[in-house]
Amino acid sequence: METRHSIIIKYYVQNIYGVKREKFLDKAQEDVFVKLTGRKTLDSISRELLRDLTGGAISFEQVIPV
Repeated sequence: METRHSIIIKYYVQNIYGVKREKFLDKAQEDVFVKLTGRKTLDSISRELLRDLTGGAISFEQVIPV
């Protein structure tokens, strides 16, 4: 039987000069994403592709930054 691990990536939306940017709450997750894509911000396409690539093992949760 295969054990499936689930990863939740938490992100928040930051408004920069009227442009909404989705930023990682966890710096380590951001570092991995930057190495993978060369970008520091998420978008809906990136979230969907990561979810599909991992077979749903990665999910995303929007949070309010403290």
